[in-house]
Formats: sequence, C-alpha cells, structure tokens
Amino acid sequence: CTIDIQADAYLAKNYIPFAPQRMDLYKKIALISCEEDYEDMIDEICDRFGEPPKETMMLINIALL
Repeated sequence: CTIDIQADAYLAKNYIPFAPQRMDLYKKIALISCEEDYEDMIDEICDRFGEPPKETMMLINIALL
C-alpha cells in the first residue's frame, strides 16, 4: 500500500542541528507503531529540543499512520 502525502514533514537543521541526532530520531520515528510510541516520541523530542515545529509534528503524525 502506498500513500502519497503532500506535506512538509522533516526534522529541521535549525531545530536539531547535529546530523547524527537527526538520523537517530528519523530511525526512531520510523518505528512508531502505536499511540504510546507516538506520545513517547513527542515527549522525548520536547524534553531534548523544546517545542517541535509543525514540520516535525507532521512527520510524527504521518509515522503514526
């Protein structure tokens, strides 16, 4: 099944400037499989980097799909 979503969904360099951290988070986000994973990811990102921008929230929301 393929879903084509036209949305800005990414981890911005100005939000998470260190590339290895961004890559690690992309991997963790890809593993989101339930509501609990989704909430845990939002909590982790907020704790580590502050309030996420809309593009980051869109990425996490898409991962939950």
